[in-house]
Amino acid sequence: MLYNEFIQNTNCKQTDYNYSVYKALEALYMVNDTITKEAVYKAGKLLIDNSETPAEKEAREEREQIIADLENEIAKSEEYRKQCQHAIIDAVEPAQRKYWKEEAKYYTDLIKDYKGRLKMLKA
Repeated sequence: MLYNEFIQNTNCKQTDYNYSVYKALEALYMVNDTITKEAVYKAGKLLIDNSETPAEKEAREEREQIIADLENEIAKSEEYRKQCQHAIIDAVEPAQRKYWKEEAKYYTDLIKDYKGRLKMLKA
């Protein structure tokens, strides 16, 4: 029985603890002719630990913070875009209108970019 077979059939993470479970069950499997691989996998599923590792927790928390920051930036950018749209209406001079239209487009593009990043992070 190979470790990669054990991982595949028990859906366990590759951790030191799960490797020690594998080694113990492998030793049992090797000395007992009546034990099948399926029985080893079944026992392995009961013994493995697939809880979140510290590195996984850190990565998840970092991703959650980035998502929260992006959502905050989207909200602020949407507010700025609304302000630009009101400024377009209030503008008297064509140059002012042009400026506020460019600003509104900038925030529209920024929002699209943020939403794209957000979609990738949530996938």
